[in-house]
Amino acid sequence: MDISTKRHNRGTGRAIPVLLPAAILTAAFLLARQPELRLAVPMLVGATAVMTMALAAALHYRGQGRIAWSPPVILAVALALRLMFLFAPPQLSDDCYRYLWDGSSLLHGINPYAAAPTAVSPPPELAAVHARINHPDYITIYPPWPRSSLPGAPPWGVPLPASRRF
Repeated sequence: MDISTKRHNRGTGRAIPVLLPAAILTAAFLLARQPELRLAVPMLVGATAVMTMALAAALHYRGQGRIAWSPPVILAVALALRLMFLFAPPQLSDDCYRYLWDGSSLLHGINPYAAAPTAVSPPPELAAVHARINHPDYITIYPPWPRSSLPGAPPWGVPLPASRRF
């Protein structure tokens, strides 16, 4: 190996710990900017492929001892990823509206196992959540254990970013 190759490898070795998280954050940012992910399937597949390759490269280089990220760096990247999606609308699933409705029903003394959402007229502050429930003519199918955290959601407007903390 000549000197120029050694210099090139040394420079690349220093860039890898920065480039891999940057690739993951950039791909996630592109996804977070999509208003409707199910209509952007090529973008979703491409961004997921980029993130998967970056994570595989991180594992490979970590195994070689070429990179070592400190816990604060890992936590900073994780926090940045969460913040990107915190205020985005729910994507690819509308179960969150059922969770919010079931929790609000419990707060209002309605058993979600006894009455389907269509059988109950929603209070005005929950009308938007009620309108977005998938299969509103079915009673809830979710087990009681996860339901124990639902009454803690505020019954007004129910901010979805707050419900994503879990």
